[in-house]
Amino acid sequence: MKKILLIVSLLLVTTFCHSQSFNKVIKATFIKYVNGRWIDGESSYPDNMFIIMEGSEIKITNNVESKFVTYGECQKINNKDFTCYTWNCYDKKGNDCTFMMKKPYEGNTLVFMFIYSSINFGLEYVTE
Repeated sequence: MKKILLIVSLLLVTTFCHSQSFNKVIKATFIKYVNGRWIDGESSYPDNMFIIMEGSEIKITNNVESKFVTYGECQKINNKDFTCYTWNCYDKKGNDCTFMMKKPYEGNTLVFMFIYSSINFGLEYVTE
């Protein structure tokens, strides 16, 4: 009986420790760095796109099934309107980029950005 309780307890603990975060994307935008500013390009408003975060891995359920892995130390910046968390990351092709997660002080939205500064290109996802 003790063995069964131990096995059940271990299963429950591993279930609780293995958590994922799902965020529904309400707006996706291509952004470009032009003349010292980030400029919004084409935007879409997907019906069924999610950002799934599990540990250092980030998956986006878009048509190309984007995947990113963060590494290194998180940098935290407090602004008057939001808090921004930044990590180095790479995509599934091994390209280096920067991952930023902005949390406004008001509202429930989160903004996720993947910045490829070497080619002045980025992706911005607004979630609810």
